[in-house]
Amino acid sequence: MKTPPTQTLANKQSPDFKYIYSNAYVIQMTSNEAVIKFGINEDASRPNETILEQVAIVTNLVSIKMLVGILSETIKKFEDDNKITIPYSKDQADDILKKMVISANKPI
Repeated sequence: MKTPPTQTLANKQSPDFKYIYSNAYVIQMTSNEAVIKFGINEDASRPNETILEQVAIVTNLVSIKMLVGILSETIKKFEDDNKITIPYSKDQADDILKKMVISANKPI
């Protein structure tokens, strides 16, 4: 896998840091935290139904909302700078959302 460019922030990496490829994810939320599991679709004809989960992150709700904003702005800037539009299917996103556990009352 080609290594993405290094950020300009003063970050350090853990000795066990690694890159993984992911084209599927599951989001679970409680009243004070969110879990995002990243993985691979095992059946392309059924997106987000048969996922080989590879890694999960747990974070607080403020951080996850900040991440959403940063991702949105980063994608917009990338599209503007490169004069392209990355495809997005609202119907597919809605279908994936229906399968996720997004409830403050269910344990993760």
